[in-house]
Amino acid sequence: MNIRKIKLALTIGLMNLEAENLLQGVKDLMQDFTGEVGAFLGLDLLNNSRLNNSHVFQQYALQYEHATVKVDVVANPFTKIQVVQNFSVDNRSLLAA
Repeated sequence: MNIRKIKLALTIGLMNLEAENLLQGVKDLMQDFTGEVGAFLGLDLLNNSRLNNSHVFQQYALQYEHATVKVDVVANPFTKIQVVQNFSVDNRSLLAA
């Protein structure tokens, strides 16, 4: 699995993403790598904490058969604006750990 290639594709894809739901956008971008990461298994909310009166921090894990994509999102629940703060790709599934 070429994690570097996946990270580059996600970086470029996220910069050009115009979807209202970032997580669905990441899932759609990962479809190009189904042969490497395997089938999508599910989505887990790992962290949900309030940063201030108008912003929340959320960390999600998109589980695949052979990889996990963690996405850190800062969101404004009032305006529905979401911004990816960080993401990582691990070639092991959290379910296997």
